[in-house]
Amino acid sequence: MNLRSLGYRTDLFFVRFDGEVLDRGDYVVVRSPLNPTHYWGNFLLFDRYPEPGELARWRELFAAEVGTPPRTEHVSLVIDVPNEEPEDLTALLEPGFELLRSLVLTSRRPCPPAAQDLSVEVRILTTDAEWEQARENQVACRDPVHELEMLPDLQSLATFLMRCDVITCDSQSTILRSVK
Repeated sequence: MNLRSLGYRTDLFFVRFDGEVLDRGDYVVVRSPLNPTHYWGNFLLFDRYPEPGELARWRELFAAEVGTPPRTEHVSLVIDVPNEEPEDLTALLEPGFELLRSLVLTSRRPCPPAAQDLSVEVRILTTDAEWEQARENQVACRDPVHELEMLPDLQSLATFLMRCDVITCDSQSTILRSVK
C-alpha cells in the first residue's frame, strides 16, 4: 500500500525497531508484540474510508491480525487520506468507537532556532538511571491523551507555524478507535 501521509511514513519507521509492519495490499498491519496495549504500535492502516457497514469487517481483520482481549484491549483503525474527508464521518462510527483527528507539521527546509542555548548537553542516554529519568520526564510532561478538545489548539499552532513560511500542515488521517 502506498502511504500518502509523511506522518505515517515516519511513524512506521520507528515501529519497525521493535515491532512489525506488514503490507497486506489493501491495508497495513502494525504490531508491537512486546507491547500489545500500545495504541500507536498496534493498529490497521487503510488508504480509504470504510464503506457503510464495512467497519465490522475491519474490526474482524484487527482481531485476526493484531489481537483481542485480554492481550489487546483496544481496536485502532487508521485511515491515511490526507486532506480528504467524507461529508459525515459520524455515519461511519459504530457504538463503542470514537473519532480522532491528527495533524502533521512538516518543514520545507531546515529552520534553526533563533536563539540557541549552547550550555545544553545533547548526548546518548547510556545508563538505566538515565533512561528511567527520561521516562519519568516524558510521563510528567505528556499532553492529555487523545482528547478531541485539543484539536482547536493544534489547529491554532499549525496556523501560526505556517505563517513562518517554513512549516506546512496536512491533516494526517482519521482514526477510528474503540472506547473502553
